[in-house]
Amino acid sequence: MGYEHLKAKVKKKNGLICYYCGDKCVNDCHIDHVIPISKGGYKGDINNMVVSCSMCNMKKGCHLPLEFVKRTKRRLEQIRNEARYLRRIIKNTKGKIW
Repeated sequence: MGYEHLKAKVKKKNGLICYYCGDKCVNDCHIDHVIPISKGGYKGDINNMVVSCSMCNMKKGCHLPLEFVKRTKRRLEQIRNEARYLRRIIKNTKGKIW
């Protein structure tokens, strides 16, 4: 089974929801190794692969999930709140904000 096939199976299994922040990934969908290969994770193990938005994937880097969450939990909440705020503005102005 090729790596591209594994990536497609992960997307199908997890949907397009980021494993780390819970946001929907559409155009910026990455596949992340929960346990980084550099820390003993296996590249070909579908159970070690999750969907991740590009921001979370880049921020997590080669860290274990707990290390990543501890460092970024507060910032992710801020980003999520900012996104909700912007969605409300766009909805309330029917997209005509300029």
